[in-house]
Amino acid sequence: LSSNNFSGFLLEAGGHEYIREAVNFIEDAINNRITTAYSECTFESIFGFVNYSDYEQIRTEVCKLIEAGAIVVIGPPRREFGQFIEPICRELGLPFIKYHWDPIMDSSADETSSGSSTINLFPTSQFSMLLDKLLSHWKWDYFTFVYTDKDAKQTFRRFCWVKRNKVIIDMSPNNTLRFLDAALKLGMISIHNWFVVTSLDNLDDHLEQYVHNTMRLSLISIWKGYIDPLIDSNNKIKEMYYRWRQSLRQQRITPFRDFAYVFDAMITSCHLPPSQSKTRSCEAAPSPYNVIEPVRGLTGLLSFNANGERQENELQIWELGMDGTALNARVLRVSTIAERPYVMEKILPSGKVTYEGFCVDLLDRLASSLHISYEISIVKDSKYGEPVSANASEWDGMIGEILRGEADMAVGPITVTARRLEVVDFTDPFLQLGISMLMRQPMWYLVCILLRAGSGYNCQSAAARFLSAIWWMFTLVLFAQYTANFAAVLTVDRKNMPFNSFEELGNQSDYKFGAILGGSTMQFFKYSRIETFRRLWESMQNQTPTAFVEKNEDGVRRALQEKYVFLMESATLDYQVTQNCNLTRVGNVVLGSNGYSIAVPKGSKWREKLTRQILDLNEKGIIMMLKETWWKKRQQECETEPVEDRRALGVDHVKGLFVLLALGLGISLIISLSETFIYVFVMKAIPVKCACTIYLTLMHTV
Repeated sequence: LSSNNFSGFLLEAGGHEYIREAVNFIEDAINNRITTAYSECTFESIFGFVNYSDYEQIRTEVCKLIEAGAIVVIGPPRREFGQFIEPICRELGLPFIKYHWDPIMDSSADETSSGSSTINLFPTSQFSMLLDKLLSHWKWDYFTFVYTDKDAKQTFRRFCWVKRNKVIIDMSPNNTLRFLDAALKLGMISIHNWFVVTSLDNLDDHLEQYVHNTMRLSLISIWKGYIDPLIDSNNKIKEMYYRWRQSLRQQRITPFRDFAYVFDAMITSCHLPPSQSKTRSCEAAPSPYNVIEPVRGLTGLLSFNANGERQENELQIWELGMDGTALNARVLRVSTIAERPYVMEKILPSGKVTYEGFCVDLLDRLASSLHISYEISIVKDSKYGEPVSANASEWDGMIGEILRGEADMAVGPITVTARRLEVVDFTDPFLQLGISMLMRQPMWYLVCILLRAGSGYNCQSAAARFLSAIWWMFTLVLFAQYTANFAAVLTVDRKNMPFNSFEELGNQSDYKFGAILGGSTMQFFKYSRIETFRRLWESMQNQTPTAFVEKNEDGVRRALQEKYVFLMESATLDYQVTQNCNLTRVGNVVLGSNGYSIAVPKGSKWREKLTRQILDLNEKGIIMMLKETWWKKRQQECETEPVEDRRALGVDHVKGLFVLLALGLGISLIISLSETFIYVFVMKAIPVKCACTIYLTLMHTV
């Protein structure tokens, strides 16, 4: 095992500067002990730049590397270049590590190469075997093999002439894209052509313009199966990798495969046997190859046979169908927070816990459009995300999970703030909102006064008296009901609010007010320079008990139980008002204009794709439809009558009065008939004097 490793890198002048950048980043990271697995070596890299077609210059440069202390030469990614370096290193007995497909080496794999000290990180035999099996499986009787780097457009024209629609592209990632560009311009990206790319690189971010032209594209890759999860799980490796990507912004595509293979080549050189890691000279004799102990690198287990061939490596085939749909897609980890109506737990009859809500429906729409799958996890601390350290290097909540690599995106009622934008990227908002005030419905009373008057004349007949009383009752109740209905129309929509603006809220002392601790609403008042809002912030700080709550549910509960005004985002406030008849929004006050967005890591490829789909869903009205669906799901029906029923006093409302009036008329008629009967049949049979006495007595009694 080499403790101090001097590695020589022979690169093409003007073509492989990006590899030098990668070596510098990797060397710095490993020397600073990015992980205990690579703590045995200290690297020092030596570079030589030559013209790959000049054999004498290459030999001279190899000797310079040896004189500078190099104990191993790590070759360039080009096969044309490596075929000159390998025999020179074999002649000098210097270990040579390459990482390109070498069909010549594969064809002579059965031959013993005891004099060779070449190590190939590229799984040549496995790759050739895989390609052979794929061609048999696809039943390709003929195909075009494109391997030139000279002129992609001319190469494709020759392919068009031979009329073969199955193409294997074995070029660098940048040249592969140039070739596909030429095919697109010539109208050959169509349903009739099938392209297979063998660069083993990650081209996901650069294929969108091709796959929507009903082409079929197959990728052979080492990246997704092992490297993606490893980079995601190791923050220091991830930081090293993304720093290298940032340094290559001017390139159309950064060759991820080369980065991984250079990393593994340096790790392999560190584990060379002592006989092969000793200092050499240009006159050194050839030395036999000694088997290296297996070690794990970025591309998997680095295990080699006696010929220096890679033994174990996972290769994956990724296909994009005729409509541009990826047949295999990465599962995105989505961090969210359980809050109605955005994300809510739902227990199925089987006992399995799943989720539903506005954000879940939105995710389903996005996943369907982008042909991806996702898994939801509820954030452990139930927070949205705020710095927990003075220098904002550590965050809690959903933002913290993104920064720690525990989630690929955060979806929920997350407001875009300046501090959050410093550490993560946001899509365009999927819901627009502002800050509003939520409070309990105020109690109000309608006081009515009834004035009565009388006359000096009174009816003498019992029937007339009774009929008059019934009529008085009828007119009194009818007038009272009409008056009450008229007053209700004038007052029913006018709630007597103790305040109607943020300025009035700050000037009163009966109601306390607050917001979510650490949330965007609190941050707004905390950092505002407007005098009204600064006074509100000072008032919130001085309140006892605290004016702040941990969750929206806590704020709503306080608003219902206390004289407390909860300052919250208007979108969530509207939902709470529809769910509880005792809650109301204060006036039509909406402070500011912001939105809920999806948070993704800085530089994530998903930001632009998600933004495009969100804009599309907004234009089609689908997001508004989802909002209407979830915001109108009531837990209880408020006991309120429709406006049109309150404004019109119909017959149905007073039919009882007419029944009472008819009943009074009937009773009066009966009394009148009784009086007539008594007078006609009873009083006539009695002498006049007695009759008068009885009649007067009767009338007096009545």
